Amino acid sequence: MPRMHFSLLFSDTISLALGVLALLTLVGCERGGFGCETAPPPGSPVAVVERYECNRCHSALAQPTQTRAEQGPFEGGRLELAEQDRSCTGCHNALHDGELDEEYPAEAITHWQKNVVHLIDVPTLTGAGRRFRRDWLVDFLRSPHDLRPRLEATMPRFAMPEKDARAIAEYFVPTSTGAHEAVDLSQADLGAGRAVLESNGCTSCHAFGGVEGLKASPVPVEMEPEALARAMKLAPDLRYTRDRMSPAAVVAWLEDSKKIKSDSLMPHIPLSETEREQAAAFILRAELAPVARPEMPKRLPVLEREVRYAEVEREVFKKVCWHCHSDPDGNNGDGGPGNTGGFGFEGKGLDLGSYEAIERGRLGEDGERESVVEPGADGVSPLVAHMLARHAEVAGEPVEGVRGMPLGLPPMSMEKIQLVETWVAQGARQ
Repeated sequence: MPRMHFSLLFSDTISLALGVLALLTLVGCERGGFGCETAPPPGSPVAVVERYECNRCHSALAQPTQTRAEQGPFEGGRLELAEQDRSCTGCHNALHDGELDEEYPAEAITHWQKNVVHLIDVPTLTGAGRRFRRDWLVDFLRSPHDLRPRLEATMPRFAMPEKDARAIAEYFVPTSTGAHEAVDLSQADLGAGRAVLESNGCTSCHAFGGVEGLKASPVPVEMEPEALARAMKLAPDLRYTRDRMSPAAVVAWLEDSKKIKSDSLMPHIPLSETEREQAAAFILRAELAPVARPEMPKRLPVLEREVRYAEVEREVFKKVCWHCHSDPDGNNGDGGPGNTGGFGFEGKGLDLGSYEAIERGRLGEDGERESVVEPGADGVSPLVAHMLARHAEVAGEPVEGVRGMPLGLPPMSMEKIQLVETWVAQGARQ
């Protein structure tokens, strides 16, 4: 399935839009940057965003009848999804909508529709300049965490230096001061704000990590079941709102989210000005208890039975891994971020699509080939080390110099890792 090789990579978990009118004037484009005939200057925010390929998973909407300048500096411009064979979410949605090219066998499509569950619903990047603090975005890009509890995929842990994170944040949030007049919430009643959330269905969609005992209530406006389910899946944890948004942005969002983000999934719930300020004050100032992270699971001993490549290929490599580590000859020369490069990563030349390719290994720091099954100095093979590192990332303890795999997706089960480790321990036989 050549056009599906990248579709399970990452979600996101962040919502962003396009920025910096002055910069884009330099490249002779309207605000937005993508699709310009003139290449943006290397290192510019536009060029950095393109290098990290944000549009592989995210899009941003804009009023099509307005120019970028007419939309103003906070609204941002469009971010078009990549073409289907380069878009994770585009490919997955085409699959589930029955719109894949006819070249794919019907039995393969039926199989994929049952198994492809990630990156169907992904946050759009619309209106980020009206919502987010730029400094928060810089920190989130460099140290992502689970922002949406009901969405399994998360923002990947990029190899992103601070200068790149700042360029991307400047691109999507062109002003660090916010798009709204400041508001004073110091006198707002937090208890009343809690009651506003509990009585207006807010906790039906939103988690609020660290705030115990919040009561749930039905959403007080009519919503189609499918729309409600999607809104619940994409609703962020309110715990992080105080880091992401200014008080004025929260109040404006509660007044009418679609004025801030035109494709917002949050229903319009009429609140008085006082209720909006009380709710915002509670969201921003409620006392937060520490949130426990998942513990690093116990590593399992190698199996006593024989494990061969075919089993590992079926249960692990062809389940997820080859979406990032694939044969470029079968995908228009693109072998994925882990092979030929992408999402800001340099290509490592690692193809996990066949036994022969795995035998070739990956490119080391010196440019020479090195094995991914031979144990390192700590006695652990690179294949196993990277899968264990994903568990460590989820537990909040990333391993220095080791990128957790699968990138941006839930960790492999310890049973799957045990299978790979057993195969390696037995000589990685075909």
